[in-house]
Amino acid sequence: MNGAHIRIVNIRKNFGKIIVIEGVSCDIRESEFIVILGPSGCGKSTLLRIIAGLETATEGEIHIGGKIMNQVEPKDRNIAMVFQNYALYPHMTVWNNMAYGLKVRKTPRAEIEARVKKAADILGLNGLMQRTPRELSGGQRQRVAMGRAIVREPSAFLFDEPLSNLDAKLRVQMRLEIKKLHQSVRTTSIYVTHDQVEAMTLADRLIVMNAGKFDHVGTPMDVYERPATLFVAGFIGSPAMNIIPMELCPEGDAVKLPDGSWLPLAERLVNARNISVMVGMRPEHITLAEGERGAFRMPVELVEVLGADTLVHGPIDGENQLTIRLPGSYKVGRGDKLKLHINPDKLHIFDRATGMRIN
Repeated sequence: MNGAHIRIVNIRKNFGKIIVIEGVSCDIRESEFIVILGPSGCGKSTLLRIIAGLETATEGEIHIGGKIMNQVEPKDRNIAMVFQNYALYPHMTVWNNMAYGLKVRKTPRAEIEARVKKAADILGLNGLMQRTPRELSGGQRQRVAMGRAIVREPSAFLFDEPLSNLDAKLRVQMRLEIKKLHQSVRTTSIYVTHDQVEAMTLADRLIVMNAGKFDHVGTPMDVYERPATLFVAGFIGSPAMNIIPMELCPEGDAVKLPDGSWLPLAERLVNARNISVMVGMRPEHITLAEGERGAFRMPVELVEVLGADTLVHGPIDGENQLTIRLPGSYKVGRGDKLKLHINPDKLHIFDRATGMRIN
């Protein structure tokens, strides 16, 4: 299969006076796997439906394979959509569910047989072809839904939170299935989810949406290591990044720690003078201090033992809490005082007023 180049050009969507999508743009390369990640209500599913032609954009254009699709019917856009609720015909067998769309298009019987067999081989459905949906597990139904999309041989796959109805173990299994599927067929894919684990493991690039806007577009590691906004910093990562208001020195090369000492920054923030800042620190980048220099103390308030890791929570001043990640073998209890060190190379500095990254 060949994937299509998809362009989202200044798409805006209003429902009456409510602005759902605020003029977003992005180029999606041929055969790329893009994940649109964001909380409920941010506009991600609406954007996917606009790409599919199920919703009409208030402004802007959708290009698929070099052609403007705004006035093209969904059935003529050469895309296939996989939904959250499977949308299978309950009275049809697996084979007929997968073949039905091709039959409607009057595809020759031999070609239908070949395409359905190929999809069944890819997804491991060969022993299930004569069953009906009610005889299948949730994971098997989702594989059938993907098989129905594959047989279309579309120029793009659109996935609308396809794993939301599955339990945790099946979600992991189906993530692997979707990853293997993309590696096999290399069709351009756009995948919508609110689950950051799905997003990080599946995406070639991530689009992080917030309140109808694209806050950050980049590779998963780019989004993780250099989040563009306070929202992205707090949304990506588990446990979440610690984000604390701190004082920046006039020279822009140090921040004040809770004990009043100054922590030198890895780089001088030359344009940050007189800017009120928020400082982000991931729990794994706060370590136990071996000496006194650059260290501060935190009383332990809560300990979560997760096996390989132990999460420790505690106050660092009257208003702010800190979470740190320690090895699971480390013994710590409520009331202990930990001497901690922050890695200045891993600090994330944001303008408190705009929420934008400044380092």
